[in-house]
Amino acid sequence: MNLRVEFHYDFGSPNAYLSHRVLPGIAERTGVEIHYVPVLLGGIFKSTNNRSPMEQFADVLNKPEYRGRTEQTGVSGERDATFSHEARHHRARS
Repeated sequence: MNLRVEFHYDFGSPNAYLSHRVLPGIAERTGVEIHYVPVLLGGIFKSTNNRSPMEQFADVLNKPEYRGRTEQTGVSGERDATFSHEARHHRARS
């Protein structure tokens, strides 16, 4: 019996993109079946009276500088993923 993992992702999320990049390798190593489920994260935040981390922690001192540094090097400190803040597509409003 194969295990099935649901990966809920938002097209506009850079974290979802980076996660997607490693999922095929995880599936290959473990034999799990990855089932992609698209979601609108903004709609989830709205329906649960929540805010995105970018909004919620906007006033935290030095947060933008820290976030920019971690996005460039990644959590592990390796520069193995390409990331750009440039929007290539229109974001859906929820």
